[in-house]
Amino acid sequence: MTARKEDIDAFRARVDDVDRQIKGLFSGRIPVEEIEKKLSDQKLEPAQKQQAILTRKTSPSRTAPRPPFAQTDTESAITEHREQGNNLYRAGRYEEAATEYSRGLERVPGTIPLLTNRALAYIKLHRFTDAVQDCTDALSIDPQCVKAYVRRAMAYRGKHKYKLAVEDLQASQKLAAHNAEIARMLRSAEEEQRGFEAEQRVTRALVQEGDAELALIKDIINRLVSLSGKELRRALWALQDLLYVDRNRVYFRAAGGVRVASSMLSSCPFGVLALLTAACAE
Repeated sequence: MTARKEDIDAFRARVDDVDRQIKGLFSGRIPVEEIEKKLSDQKLEPAQKQQAILTRKTSPSRTAPRPPFAQTDTESAITEHREQGNNLYRAGRYEEAATEYSRGLERVPGTIPLLTNRALAYIKLHRFTDAVQDCTDALSIDPQCVKAYVRRAMAYRGKHKYKLAVEDLQASQKLAAHNAEIARMLRSAEEEQRGFEAEQRVTRALVQEGDAELALIKDIINRLVSLSGKELRRALWALQDLLYVDRNRVYFRAAGGVRVASSMLSSCPFGVLALLTAACAE
């Protein structure tokens, strides 16, 4: 039986209509008016119609604009601040480098590369506590971040917490077993830990003797950061004279004298260097 021309034309029109609707679905551009008409044809209740229209209006479209802070923008912000900070760090401008990493962290909080890089800048600035905190934050996000373990170990060594430094380096070595630099740092930290513990034992024994020179060394160390000018130079010379005795050198190092003196380097560079030379003499 031959189909009538009217039936064929109606079939083609229906196919075209379905094709147009399918394309509209994928383009996300079906006019709201057409949805209204379809809903009307299906004789939906008014409340059902309204819900369907609102759902269609608020549903995301494949052609919708990218959110203002999309993933690519995040990556761009991280790269921008990391590269600028790295350039400043390589130039020896550690304070500015730390500030640049901080700006990046304000835009993208919790970014591990920015945290570990800022920690390294803090180490250069002798801000060891801040460096430890940045590395700890990075490890809370990624417990297998080798760089965070290594740099926290560096900060712990700056704080003379050698046991904690050794623990962090051991953890990093488990994650990077064939890294020669980590192995070298671990051996060095273990030697420092043994030396520090030996000095602590000697110090305790010396203090029990009630030595007047040791008491004087401790007093000068405690007052050193509050001195300046001539008073600072005199205190450094007095310490240097006291450190020609072996046990005094041991006590000076164990009492934190090297750390305190190092913090005064910019105030009296020659006096501090002479003192540190005497403190490290064998």
